[in-house]
Amino acid sequence: MGFWDILKKLKLERDINLIKIAVDNSKNTIIKDPIFIVDSKIGEIFEYTLPNAVDYKDIKDKISQLYKPGIAGFVRKDIALPEVGMLASREKHKDIFEFYKNMVKEKYYNAMITSYTIMEFEDKGDSKTSNNLFDKMIQKYGEDSRHIYNFCRSGLMVGRFWHELGFIKFQGATPDRTKEMFSQIFESFIKFYPFAIWVSPLMTFKDVASEIRIRINRKEVNRLDIYIRGQEKLDLIEDDLIDLLDTKDGISIEAMPRYFICKSPCRSITIIKENDFKNF
Repeated sequence: MGFWDILKKLKLERDINLIKIAVDNSKNTIIKDPIFIVDSKIGEIFEYTLPNAVDYKDIKDKISQLYKPGIAGFVRKDIALPEVGMLASREKHKDIFEFYKNMVKEKYYNAMITSYTIMEFEDKGDSKTSNNLFDKMIQKYGEDSRHIYNFCRSGLMVGRFWHELGFIKFQGATPDRTKEMFSQIFESFIKFYPFAIWVSPLMTFKDVASEIRIRINRKEVNRLDIYIRGQEKLDLIEDDLIDLLDTKDGISIEAMPRYFICKSPCRSITIIKENDFKNF
């Protein structure tokens, strides 16, 4: 079966919305190595080795005709896999990206897209690719992108932040004023988010207890989510943390679900204030 027969077969069998041709070639247009056909909807790669070297110029128009809207271009072979996640993420989360477009700084917006790409690979169990992308995101966009990943992973981009921005838009503010108001809120939450704690690998039990105290004593916080990730961290603090929360008057544990992110066991603990709460 020839190359174009394979493309046509894929077109008939799958609902492919975006196509990327990825080759290990950045200096000229001659395709010699295997090409990668990326199905952006399901995030899979189909590899096909051409029987002979092909000039990209000769096939570009055919690709555009076969796939609408088609995207054809070159990326290095070593980043073909991340390209799958990026395209799949854009397709799956396009409503989210469109909603926040031009509402936050460009580096935050790009970190958001990268975070959802990381989640694509985590949800497929590919820890090697997701960890590599995460490290590169921190290098490129700084430590703030770690917080943005936590927001995305915890559902805040379609929860609290979605409603915050939606309310501002509902009030009828101008686009510039909407961006200004939401950017202030978003950046303040990046610096300090009072309604959740994401336990980092370096945090001790005392650190977590201190962060709980700082947040739960704030007047506006009636509910606090604590996210613990990784078996080592669970072994170190989980039991002591639950014992501490059980002994405190005026707060109660609402939920403690267990789950997995990629291959890492996780647990979230939600505590709420009760009417007799005085101080933690």
